[in-house]
Amino acid sequence: MDKCTSYDLIEWDQPLVPSTKNLTEPKASEVLIKVTAAGLCHSDLHIKKGYMDLGEHGKLTFSKRGAVLPMTLGHEIAGIVEKVGDLVQNVKIGQQVLVFPWVGCGKCLACVDNRESDCESMRIIGLKQNGGFASHCLIENESLLIDIDGLDPSEIVSHACAGLTVYNALEKLDPLRDHEWLAILGCGGLGLNAISIATAMGFKNIIALDINPQKLETAKAMGATKTFNNSEANDSDKLKQITKHCLMAVLDTHGSTNSVNIAVRALAKAGTYLVVGQA
Repeated sequence: MDKCTSYDLIEWDQPLVPSTKNLTEPKASEVLIKVTAAGLCHSDLHIKKGYMDLGEHGKLTFSKRGAVLPMTLGHEIAGIVEKVGDLVQNVKIGQQVLVFPWVGCGKCLACVDNRESDCESMRIIGLKQNGGFASHCLIENESLLIDIDGLDPSEIVSHACAGLTVYNALEKLDPLRDHEWLAILGCGGLGLNAISIATAMGFKNIIALDINPQKLETAKAMGATKTFNNSEANDSDKLKQITKHCLMAVLDTHGSTNSVNIAVRALAKAGTYLVVGQA
C-alpha cells in the first residue's frame, strides 16, 4: 500500500514529528492530492502552542474548540490530483488545484446559505481534518478544489487564507464614490493582499496604515493611493484630514485597541468598519 509522510503535532507547544501512514483510497466525491505547496499561516503558530491569548479574558484553547491530537496542521494547501473517487466529475488526475479549507458542517443555516465561513461547527482542514504539512492530503469533496493549472502553487497557496480572508471582507463593502476612501490598517500579509485585491476590484482611493516605513513603501508599490504612518498622536484626526472627511470604509487587519480607536474616530458617518485581524 502507498504511504503518506506527514509532520504531525503530537503534543501542544512541541516540535512537529515526522510520521508515515498508509494512504487512504478516495471514495465517492473524495480526491487525493499530492501536496506541492503548503503555507505557514500565523494561526498555525497559535494552533501549535495550543491556545489563543485573549488578554484579560484569558485563553481560548483549541482542545475546547474540538481539536484532537495528533493532528496534521496546514490549511493553505496546493497540490496535484493523484486519485479520485468514482463520483468525481469535475476534477482530473494530474490537474493542479488549490484547496478551500474552511469546511462547514453542511447542515446549519450559514452552510445552507453558502456561507461556510460563518459556520459555528466548522471542520477546518488543518485543524479538525488532517492538513497540508504532508506529502498527500485527502479532500472530502471535489467542490473544495479550485483549478490553478499554469500557476505557481508556491505563489498561489496563501490565497486559500490571506487572500480569501480579505476578499471576503472587501465583498461586504458597499461601492464607494470617486471621492470616498478605503483605509487598510496593517500592511502585513493580509493588508498587502487587501490592497492588491481592492485595486483589482476598482477601489480608487486606498490609504494604507502601518508603523513600519518599509511596509508602507511596499503598500504603495502594491497599489495604495496614499500611505500613513500611524505611530503618531492624534492619528484619527490626521487620517480625517488626509481623506478629506470622506473615509467611508476601513478594513482592519490588525485588530488592536489602537487600530479600533483610529478606525471608529476617523470614519465618516454611515461608514463601514470591518475587522479581520485576530483582535
